[in-house]
Amino acid sequence: MDIKWVPLVGKTGYILAAGALIPTYILNDREIVLVDSGLHYDPGLVSFIRAVGVSVYAVLQTHLHEDHVANNRILINRFGTRIIADAKEVEMVHSASNLRRDWRELRPETKDKYLRTYSYKIESIEDGQEEIVLRGIPFKIVPLYGHSEGHLGYVTPDGVLCTGDAILSPAMAQYSKMPYFEDIGKAIESLNRLLQTDYPYYALAHMEIIEKRDMPGLVKKNLALLERIHVEMLELINDPVTLDELVSSVMYGLGIRFGNETRNAYLKTTISSRVKYLVETGRLRRIEEDGVIRYGKVQRSIYGE
Repeated sequence: MDIKWVPLVGKTGYILAAGALIPTYILNDREIVLVDSGLHYDPGLVSFIRAVGVSVYAVLQTHLHEDHVANNRILINRFGTRIIADAKEVEMVHSASNLRRDWRELRPETKDKYLRTYSYKIESIEDGQEEIVLRGIPFKIVPLYGHSEGHLGYVTPDGVLCTGDAILSPAMAQYSKMPYFEDIGKAIESLNRLLQTDYPYYALAHMEIIEKRDMPGLVKKNLALLERIHVEMLELINDPVTLDELVSSVMYGLGIRFGNETRNAYLKTTISSRVKYLVETGRLRRIEEDGVIRYGKVQRSIYGE
């Protein structure tokens, strides 16, 4: 794909590069702001930015998953770019002890490689902070937790809400077997929060811009996908099973391939999140016997009791 900048509205547009649509705001004649930095490392991104005569003042991170930070280090090295993210995200990626439980179980060399991805300064956005001001220009902050613990959306001064991974694009909502969420309950709250917003455009990760009129239908698709996955998971449970047994059963039953150690940690985290949600909503029960935790389906009578 040739790298190019596409205007959207006012000073807001996006760069098509690094395997992704990167939302962009023009701060002044010399500086721009990016929301996330791309799916893949792409040295051509810096060359392109230099060729148009600007530098990257800051990257506003929706979250700190690897597929959203791919060009951070080169931007820091070439432009002195500020990297800014939610404080909970920053804390998690700067210490092995703060990683999610499933990630702490990775081999030491895998964890070390993961943490080295973030071995640079990241500025923190604190809980309750409603905006961040860059060169005197305010960007509204919208909490969209669920996909990750500190996932944020950002609204440019032109009214474009950059949603990150809080909502799946139409194509992903149609075909995804197990989209990643660390907290399903919060993810559903964030989807419903998006329904209450009123912006002319929404920039979705990783390759989609949608208009205001399409947001209600897309939220409905996302909620339907989550519910369908929960129903399919419940159908795979007969006798009470351990979490590891359930993870294996779900992956086999839904046709999800095991991958490398990192991919498997992602899968275990997102399936565990769904199990937790099903327990909280009364469709699974947590059974502890002799120090072993199993999960069983809650049987309901035809009278709903």
